Amino acid sequence: MNDSTVDTIRTLVVLGSGNVAVHLARSFVQKGIEIVQVYSPTIDHARQLAEEIACRYTNRLADLHDADLYLFALTDSAIPEVLRQRSWEGKLCVHTAGSVPLDVFKPFTQFYGVLYPFQTFSRNVPLALDEVPFFIEASDKNVEQQLFQLASKISSRIQLANSQQRQSLHLAGVFACNFVNHMLAIAENILKQNNLPPESIHPLIGETVRKALIVSAEKAQTGPAIRNNTEIIRKHIEMLRDKPEWQKIYTFVSDSIYKMYHS
Repeated sequence: MNDSTVDTIRTLVVLGSGNVAVHLARSFVQKGIEIVQVYSPTIDHARQLAEEIACRYTNRLADLHDADLYLFALTDSAIPEVLRQRSWEGKLCVHTAGSVPLDVFKPFTQFYGVLYPFQTFSRNVPLALDEVPFFIEASDKNVEQQLFQLASKISSRIQLANSQQRQSLHLAGVFACNFVNHMLAIAENILKQNNLPPESIHPLIGETVRKALIVSAEKAQTGPAIRNNTEIIRKHIEMLRDKPEWQKIYTFVSDSIYKMYHS
């Protein structure tokens, strides 16, 4: 690889077969990027994705094919583990993780980067990647430009973010996505346990998100906690007496809401 000119990335090897790997592989293939091989330590998982996008597959790192870029769409802990198992000298290696630093690649190759899609992925849930923000970090300007060119094939929202900023994005994403989803799962369970249809809450979810996007989540806050309606809060806590873990969540989050607006 030549670090003095900007080369076009035309071929990829995808390492991983999980949700992120599946969505990125599908999108790159649709945009004319050739995926020459899928690697997964579980051969059936590698085969499943490879058959969908019509490429080779393997569960042996020693059998990886040559490509312009090796895309590490693996779990955080698996990235350094895989790197240690073969030589990557001269290869362009890129990971997709939010909380893994750029320099995880530094001992193994001089060409490396990060292509972080800031979105939640589920294998069988369609997703329009063109509106997904992609955050890029790179070992040098040449790799940075290559990653911009590659990402621009599947998204219109691309920007730079260093490793610290990307960790902050990941943290924010846990609050905005994973924690919110858990709250919705609790709400669905409460409705089911009381013989109410879970879809009853769908309009409320939609309006909550709509307002947060329009005026900001902080300005859109409503409910008994911000009003400090202790009578309703006590009733709700009592209703959760058979679910002590949900009581803790309700109490802690109510306290946090109150403090945000009254401290």
